[in-house]
Amino acid sequence: MVNYKKLLFVSLAITILIFLAGLLLGLSLDNTKISDLADNLNQNELNTESYLVERDFIKNVGGDICILSKPRIDILSSELGKLGQLLTKYESASVTKFPDYNSLKRKYILLEIKTYTLFANLKKDCNYNFDTILFFYDPGNQISINQGYILDALVASRENLRIFSFDRTFDESALETVKLHYNITRSPSLIINNELKKEGLTQLDELKNILK
Repeated sequence: MVNYKKLLFVSLAITILIFLAGLLLGLSLDNTKISDLADNLNQNELNTESYLVERDFIKNVGGDICILSKPRIDILSSELGKLGQLLTKYESASVTKFPDYNSLKRKYILLEIKTYTLFANLKKDCNYNFDTILFFYDPGNQISINQGYILDALVASRENLRIFSFDRTFDESALETVKLHYNITRSPSLIINNELKKEGLTQLDELKNILK
């Protein structure tokens, strides 16, 4: 005779074990993602500091800072862009619940502001011909998400464009200063070449016309 209670208990136990195994695997993978993100951020931070040391050395000892700067700043910008994509990917994978995540995101935002400042100085001091866009977004906001897709398409069509993306809702005093300077009150908002502000969804064709 089949013992249905025992069979039910065994089935329930197996289900619970499978659930716990999946949960532990998910937590392990999320911890790996956080660790990878931390490693990438630390590497970018070291590269940025390395560039700043080289720049200060040349300024004080002598040399052409503009010749040094462009290849280094291009590399830093490319690395930062990849970090941003990684951060967005992990946000969608719900790793934001981890305590270390906010600290890593804060570090990323500070690196973005620092790199944008370097770009602005090089554009002024070395007459570099490139465009910059500051993109302020709200996480989970569909219009912000759509603007992100449009900016991805824009970057793919222009080599001399650098985009810096900022979570408008993130609590960071340096970011508040940037938002106050540009009077950012809604998302999405774009600051194009430190001059033009566009609020709401800006279409690809309009952006291409602005950057002609």
